[in-house]
Amino acid sequence: MLEITVSCNSVPIAPTGVVKDDCDAGVDVEYYQQTLSGTATHQYRLVRVWKAEDDCGNSVTSTQTIYVLKDSEAPVFVNVPIDEQVNCGSVVPADTPDARDNCDFSISSISLTETRIDGTCPSEARIIRTWIASDSFGNVGTVDQTVTVVDNEPPSLTVPPNMESSCDEVPEIGRAFATDSCGHSVDIRVEEHKKLSDKSVDRYTILRMWTATDECGNSVKKKQVIIIDDTTKPTFGDIPSDVEDSCENVDLSIPEVQATDNCANEVNIIRHSFVSEYTCIATRVVIHTWVASDNSGNSRTAFQTITVFDRTAPVFDASELLQNQDTTVGCLTIPSSKYMTVTDNCQKNVSVSMMEDTVFEFPHFVNVRTWTAVDNVEIKFCTHKLSLYLILQHLF
Repeated sequence: MLEITVSCNSVPIAPTGVVKDDCDAGVDVEYYQQTLSGTATHQYRLVRVWKAEDDCGNSVTSTQTIYVLKDSEAPVFVNVPIDEQVNCGSVVPADTPDARDNCDFSISSISLTETRIDGTCPSEARIIRTWIASDSFGNVGTVDQTVTVVDNEPPSLTVPPNMESSCDEVPEIGRAFATDSCGHSVDIRVEEHKKLSDKSVDRYTILRMWTATDECGNSVKKKQVIIIDDTTKPTFGDIPSDVEDSCENVDLSIPEVQATDNCANEVNIIRHSFVSEYTCIATRVVIHTWVASDNSGNSRTAFQTITVFDRTAPVFDASELLQNQDTTVGCLTIPSSKYMTVTDNCQKNVSVSMMEDTVFEFPHFVNVRTWTAVDNVEIKFCTHKLSLYLILQHLF
């Protein structure tokens, strides 16, 4: 048979030898094949031998040499993962593709190498996966998959909850927490803004805005709203105690008092006095009132009650009393009546009246002059009267 040269993937199947014999219709054919080393251009040689022998021992041999060329084709990969773009937190190991060879039914090895090319920020990169397959003839095939790793997801940010507080208990800036899906550090910053109310400077809203930014520039914002209110009334300092005393011992002027507020530096204090009508028990009742108000309209009222008594009657002038002693005069020398000076412990102007009456007491006429001083004359049942009698006896 002829010598032939073939590639490793086109080695022909050995044919069955056909033998004819003049005397023996059934000639036995023996076949065997031997693989020999190759040459510089051939991988190996196949030597195929057919030997036919009849019943009489006559034999014939046919030999064919097949030169198999060296395998120069690399293995070919199948089911290779496609290039993809994933988030930095979603990178997963790739499935190993299959490799097939034109001559070698069993690939000796498949290896994987990964090359990382850093991106513009720590979380971004290109990962090049290279699979290498080698056949038994030393041919090497490679295939690549490019995984583009991006970071376009903002961090997860947790800030303090919204709250309400008093103006004197404004909370300090709390702590915010942030995590990044790529595991890198996160920069957290906060800005505070105050929105004033049109009703009070002590009622306002604080807006705290947190911004969390990862190393790739992705950011997220969240806010905390704090409502500041002022519902506490101002507090007075020392308020004078209520007083009950005689009019000459009390001070009816309204004193100044101090008040403080939990929020306002200055407290507006309005003060006024109310004087009640005279009564039979007290000359007058004076009620001092103080009203302290803060910027938010919260107010507190304090009172002091001063009860003024007048239990002392008016007093006639002592020197004038000496001049108006009882006396005996002639009918032609009756002195004219005089005004009597009166003072009072509570009242500047005291009403003084004089009544004059003449009676006959044998053998004389008696002229009786009575001066009456009355304070608080407005209340007729609660007056203090002081009467002075001057008796003039008329002699005939």
